[in-house]
Amino acid sequence: MSEQKVPPTDDGSNDRLGPDATDVELWAEIHRLRAAVAGPAGFASWQEAATAERHLRAKTRIAFGRLADVAEERARQDAKWGGAEHDDHHTTADFVRLIEDYAGLARTMASMNSPEKAERRLIQVAALAVAAVESSRRRRGA
Repeated sequence: MSEQKVPPTDDGSNDRLGPDATDVELWAEIHRLRAAVAGPAGFASWQEAATAERHLRAKTRIAFGRLADVAEERARQDAKWGGAEHDDHHTTADFVRLIEDYAGLARTMASMNSPEKAERRLIQVAALAVAAVESSRRRRGA
């Protein structure tokens, strides 16, 4: 390697290196800077971290889509049964029995090779669980 000098920047400085920096000093600075911009903990590079973030966001969008299904079912149940006023007449044990019944129906649908019907029942189970938690919190003032 030759001992070439680093050309100064517009303001005449070379940041950490002086105007007389050698190639060896430049390479050392390059390696120091590479280490300083290494990926966050658990990732070899920022590109790897960004790729992992994109995958996580895609999975999150899918999960939120499923939660939207539960929210729609919850709204349907409220419209049909009267919402909080109806729900608060049921105990937590009542909700658990309903949830068990609907889960059993989901199991039956799954064993009959009807995945769409089983999924529909599971969404109802999730919505009933939300209703149970909401009712419980209202009764406790939480």
